Amino acid sequence: MMKTFFKTLLSYADFTTDIMVLVDLLKKTDKVARALAVAQGGSIGFSLLCQCVISLAMGQPLWVGAGGLVGLKPAIEGWRDAVGSKPFKNQKVNNEFMLLVTRITEITFEAIPQSIIQTIVLLLTPASERSTLQYISLFSSFVTTAITVASADKEVDTSNFRRKDEPRLFGYIAGKKLATKQLYASVTFFASYAVAKTFSFAILFICAPSKI
Repeated sequence: MMKTFFKTLLSYADFTTDIMVLVDLLKKTDKVARALAVAQGGSIGFSLLCQCVISLAMGQPLWVGAGGLVGLKPAIEGWRDAVGSKPFKNQKVNNEFMLLVTRITEITFEAIPQSIIQTIVLLLTPASERSTLQYISLFSSFVTTAITVASADKEVDTSNFRRKDEPRLFGYIAGKKLATKQLYASVTFFASYAVAKTFSFAILFICAPSKI
């Protein structure tokens, strides 16, 4: 329960700082900042829409889908998984899988695009004008992505349901100490990889116009 709470809290910290950076960009008057603000807002809006559509496609009630449109889906799925709620009547998969799908949707359509957009904004902003909020938001996007991706395999393997239902496929992680060390190493590696890839893409994006 505490792990689910921590990841949900981290997700909302990332979401909140993304909104704050978006508001800050909208206050600027130059065209580049406005264009990046539109891209950032589009990324957030599309992520929320996908969460709603996926929820309805999986047979969840309309109110859960509506919650996805206003950013409540991670909290709903996190709570239902943590307290062991029964799946909704027409829900096609278990709550654990729904939570995983919600997190994947977040990092695919929100955290990763936000990382790229905010890195571009950071590199285009003079050092004297960069705010602490920009660094916090960018850092939270990297951490959210790294933890979600690195812990997904561990959570699937240590799932009591999967180990009982398919014991020959799941159960290869033995011992909490080894699993924790593996998780830390995976988070560090993937975070470093994500930072390198994101900054490389941002630099190429910024330099591309000068080559045309």
